[in-house]
Amino acid sequence: NPTISPTVSSFPSESPTTSPSISLTPTLSPTLSPTLSPTISPSVSPTTCEARKWFTINGGTACSNGDDYPGTGKRYDFVKECCVVVKLITGSNTCMYKDFCK
Repeated sequence: NPTISPTVSSFPSESPTTSPSISLTPTLSPTLSPTLSPTISPSVSPTTCEARKWFTINGGTACSNGDDYPGTGKRYDFVKECCVVVKLITGSNTCMYKDFCK
């Protein structure tokens, strides 16, 4: 059964009501801000697109500037630099690449 008028209780009712409860009493004190303790180890900011380096992937047959850097090998400032290497390895005039930023 829904209640006719709002009731004041710090505990939830045993059965749900059919409409939301209305609180007529505002919070007595504001929430503390900022937090008392800063984060011990904040997360690292993501790398911006401008700062991403290019590298070869798939055995040197393509380039990427994504988060899949294998940890070894040369990295390049521009996709064109990376593609020179890919073209030499593949003997092709085209270069496949995966641009993380697009």
